[in-house]
Amino acid sequence: MLSLDDDNDFVRVCYYGDPGSGKTTDVAGAAHLGRVAVAAAEEGLYARPLKKLGVPVQNIIPYRETDFEALGALAGELRSDLADDPKSWAAFSLDTVTELASQWLATEVDRRIAKEMKRISPMEEYQKKPFNAERDDYGVITQQFRRTLRAFADLPLHVAYTAHVRRDVDEDSGTVAYGPPLFPAMQADLMGHVSILIWTRVVGETEDGRPIHVGQTRGTGKYKSKDRLNALPRTLAWPSLERVVGYVNGELDEDTDPLQKELLDWKASQAENSKKEN
Repeated sequence: MLSLDDDNDFVRVCYYGDPGSGKTTDVAGAAHLGRVAVAAAEEGLYARPLKKLGVPVQNIIPYRETDFEALGALAGELRSDLADDPKSWAAFSLDTVTELASQWLATEVDRRIAKEMKRISPMEEYQKKPFNAERDDYGVITQQFRRTLRAFADLPLHVAYTAHVRRDVDEDSGTVAYGPPLFPAMQADLMGHVSILIWTRVVGETEDGRPIHVGQTRGTGKYKSKDRLNALPRTLAWPSLERVVGYVNGELDEDTDPLQKELLDWKASQAENSKKEN
């Protein structure tokens, strides 16, 4: 029997943030570790900009079919490949769960309405609005989402999800919080499923014009985040998946990481410039 010490530290992470904050680029970085299967629920995965960043795009295999059945089949395909060769895949990513939820809900609404219309006589008029979702529709896709999370959870590879960001206000306290924009039950499932939740954003530019991407892993106040593995800096510079894995595996260290040092130097220069202006 294997002990916990024999277990592999495969990462389950969710990146969320505004468009352009680096989420898709972050998961694409896993291509440095090996082949990455990307279930692309929305457009955003382009070879040209990734090549400019030095990402080996030949290791990124996009899958455009992202309905519930297709993702189940993909999980089975990856499981079979990994059983034959543990190094056949390094990571799986779903980009984005926000768009995935919207597509699944629309599909379920259409499916339900088609069934209901078959049950009425030709002389009757269908009374419901054709695009309105009902409680049962949300229930169906929530269960599908849970099964999808479980299907990829125990695969021996790193798993990453991306999502947009949404502002939520607590009805009782008025407290504002930001997190992945999913239906409440799906959001709770996703946030409980991943071990790392990263809020991504661009904080500025380097002197040569490169955007400075950072990921908040904890201590973000109203922005939800977590690092259950306690492996990452509070603010991680260029939080691509291979860098997250490097920190988890102990290959990267905050004190010696050159990109982390570059971020700290940039912050120091910004503070110095602010002092001079004041």
